[in-house]
Formats: sequence, C-alpha cells, structure tokens
Amino acid sequence: MKKMLVLFALILFNNSPVFTQIHKTIENGSVVELEMVQTPENTLLTTVMERDTISFKDRVFLYRSVDLGNSWTQIDYGMNHSLNAVDPVITVDEDGKIYLLFMRIYTSPELRVELEMYRSEDDGQTWATTTSPQSGSGIADYPQIISTKANEILVSYTFFPILSELESKIVFKKSTNAGLSWESEQIWEIPSQATVGADLINATQDSVFLTFGDTKNNTIFYSTTTDAGLTWSDLQNISNPSANDSFNITKPYFPSSSDFIGLISHKPHQKNTPINLHYSINNGLSYDSKMIDSGAYASCYMDNENVLHLIYQKQVDTAFQILYIASANGGISFSAPELIYTGPFTRTMDGEYQAFFKGNDDRFYLSFCDWSDQSKAKILVYSNDQININEESILDETFKLVHHEQMIELTVENAVNVRSISVFNMHGQRIKQIRINSFESNYTIPISDLAQGVFLVSIETENKIQTLKFIRP
Repeated sequence: MKKMLVLFALILFNNSPVFTQIHKTIENGSVVELEMVQTPENTLLTTVMERDTISFKDRVFLYRSVDLGNSWTQIDYGMNHSLNAVDPVITVDEDGKIYLLFMRIYTSPELRVELEMYRSEDDGQTWATTTSPQSGSGIADYPQIISTKANEILVSYTFFPILSELESKIVFKKSTNAGLSWESEQIWEIPSQATVGADLINATQDSVFLTFGDTKNNTIFYSTTTDAGLTWSDLQNISNPSANDSFNITKPYFPSSSDFIGLISHKPHQKNTPINLHYSINNGLSYDSKMIDSGAYASCYMDNENVLHLIYQKQVDTAFQILYIASANGGISFSAPELIYTGPFTRTMDGEYQAFFKGNDDRFYLSFCDWSDQSKAKILVYSNDQININEESILDETFKLVHHEQMIELTVENAVNVRSISVFNMHGQRIKQIRINSFESNYTIPISDLAQGVFLVSIETENKIQTLKFIRP
C-alpha cells in the first residue's frame, strides 16, 4: 500500500526572518533517523528509519518529490523489509547519481551488522545494489557518506568486533567507480579504544575532513586529507567544554574563507543533551569549545558568507520546540534562539541526525522528527527573507489575516475548509482555540487579553498548516 504524505506550510513574519515551511508527515510509525538531499534536477529524496513501537522492528524507507516537497511518492528501491535496517544516509555526486547507504542487521547464524548500499542513475526513480563497503563478521555502526566528484564516494563508519569487551575503531573507504569496488582504507584507533560518531565533510574535491568522538573521554578528534583520502594527517584533538561530557557524535562544517573546519557535537539518543560548538578563529592553530544550549538532533550549515546557521530541537516542559540560531563571527556569538516550530510534546524516539541544507532555490531545507506528532518524519522548507507587518497579510491564495489597529484582534477572512484556528505562546502551549463552523468563512481572534509578547496564530486546513508570528505590544 502506498504510504500517504500530508502537507503542512508554515509562514512566519513580523520584522524577523520569514520561514515559509512545508511539512510532510509520513503516515507510518515513529521515525528515529532521517536524511534528505536535493539532486541537480531539483528532486528531493528523503530516507527515514522507521521504528515499530510494538515489535521494535526498524526499517528504512525512501521518498521522492519532484515539486520541491509539495507531493511525495514512496520509492521501492529493492530492500528486503523482513530484516532490520537502521541509520540511513544519502548523497548525490556531481553527475546526479544518488547513493543510499544504511546498516543491515543480521541475527543468524550470529549477530552481525553490514553496510548495504543502493545507487540510482535516473534521478531516484529506479535503484540497483552496489558492492558493500563493509560485510562479514563484526558491527559497522553510524555510517556517513559524501561525494566529492562524479562516481567518487567516501564512506566512514565505526567498526567493532563482536566480543565481550568491545573495542571500536573508525574506518574510511573510498570508491572511484560509483560503488563497484572500494579502496584507500584508512583506520583510526585511539587509546581508549572507544571511538564513536564519525562524520565527513569536503572543502574541495580533494580536501576532506573526518571528525569523531570518544565514548569514554571528553575529546573530539579530527584528521584531514588533501588527496581525496589517499593519505591523512595525524589525529588532532579538541576537548569538550565539560570534563564529564563524553560519548559525543560529531557534525562538521567548513568555512569558505578558512582552511580549517568547525563542528558541533552532542550525545546521541537523548532529548536534552549539551550541544557543543568547536571553532577556530586562527585557521586551526587553536580551537575554542563552548556549550551552546541543550537539545537534540543538532544540525548546522555554513553559507558562502561564513554565516553559521544552526538548528536543534528540545523538550521544554510540556512543549516541543525547534530553535534556530546564527553566528556571523565564526561562532564567537550567536543570535537569540528563534522558535521556528512548536507544539505540545507527545513522545520522542531519540536519534542522532537529521538533514539541514540550503537548496538549489536558496531556501533552507530541514527534515526532522516531530515530537509533537508521535515522532513522525516531517520536512520544513523556509527562507530568510524579511517582511514587515502590513495591514493585511496574505497567507495563501485562498485566505488572508487582517491586523486591526492597536492589535486588539485578528481576523481570518475567506477561510474556506478551515479545520482549526489556534494561538500558541512561544513555549508551545495552546492558549486560544477558535470554534469552527462549517458555514462560516470569516473568523475573529480576540487578542486584547494577551500579555505583551510573541505569539503564533496557527490556521489548519485539510492539507496545510500556515502560521503567522505576531507581537502583542
């Protein structure tokens, strides 16, 4: 049966960034991990790890959109869903070939976890298996994949044998023929024998950085290559802000005006854990580390002007929040957290990563697990354009929101097929809900009784949610 996807769109304005967002809810189980890419043809591919909360069986699904997220189709890429599969990652090379990589879990005749990879050469419509970067005994954990040029893909993962005392190491492999064979294996081991959370980022086609954490100590490690993985520098290390903050996965970013990376780190599989920033303002001669906030699923992107954009989610009392911050000075200081999505907290499937990138249309794309909707997978698309409040704010082609003078009430006009109208505070708490009558098309929202502050008006139709952010003076 084809899985249904429900569209939501969120628009925020009022002298702050306008976030035009499209939410896609996958009508299946709770999602733990998810990633998304955009191809040269502007197609979006989203891969999710779904967990059945009754059987705790994990499966990997793939979805494709050819209209920038307005509609989605589930893609049959040939996977056997009778076996557990976890931690999917996806990348695109410069020729438009797409690579999907995930962990396949076998329990017979013994426990082992291999990496399984598929490739598409027709913009994600059809898929074929490739050779595995890792197979056989042992466990390959937390895979990551990037592409540096046509047919060239780089993979990293944590490997440990199945022993009573696990001793892990980081493994790097490279394919120059679109996954037909693998070469240039590099292995990193550390004194604690407890590596975790490796990730890759390429600065140029041949310059690549690899970062990872330590499950027993508060150290972050990194190594670099300038020949696309043939040789690597000695391991360098950075300390976390807290001596007790160990077991951190890493997520690097690359400033365009520097030869050295920055990265964020946090613990996996937790709701509210320290999110750390590690950055250099002297081209890597030294690094500073600091805790930014507590949260989960932290993701970052540095644009061509070296502005660092960072998104993370957290539970705040009974609310779920997604927060956005930015730094224009290399991480020395950040903007105040901007609430871009909120709702009543329902549940969480604590994972490790989600996708956050700037698309071909210069808008930001975020895939996330919605803790206000049973941890279902959703996708947000938004821009940082600025807009001021006008007397009338057009939300879409069908209805508009009118701001009355002195902000004593808001009026929703031409609201046909509206299912609900609600007002939320910035803690995610619903403080007003307007009664909907199927015979009405105009609704008034009294706000004179609200305290001074920032609020969200949420208008839900059959397949959209649009939200206006306003300030009560």
